[in-house]
Amino acid sequence: MSTVEEKRKCIRYNLNATSEITFQDDGKTCQGDIRDISVGGFFIELDNRLSPTDNNRLVEFHIYADICSTKTIVIGDGRIVRVTAEGIGIFFEVITDEQKKQLHKIISELRHLMNE
Repeated sequence: MSTVEEKRKCIRYNLNATSEITFQDDGKTCQGDIRDISVGGFFIELDNRLSPTDNNRLVEFHIYADICSTKTIVIGDGRIVRVTAEGIGIFFEVITDEQKKQLHKIISELRHLMNE
């Protein structure tokens, strides 16, 4: 039995994609591989380790996914909600309706692939 309480409310899907994030407070960027994604956010693996004090920092993100030979880009603003040795969890804060459609397209395809 786990002693860590599960806070996630959305189903997460494994995703082989990349992302670039830009910190809104200082303009620094970093990029990495996305480990998983949901309608609420995503986890990105980073080579450079961030500090736990980076929690709650606001970022702009670009997700570059290629699912079933269809390239999809999702752009929006997020907040860092988790920092680990492997990377960071980002919660979607602001995402336009058009970008939400792109996100739901990715998740729909992942859901379909999982059920095959």
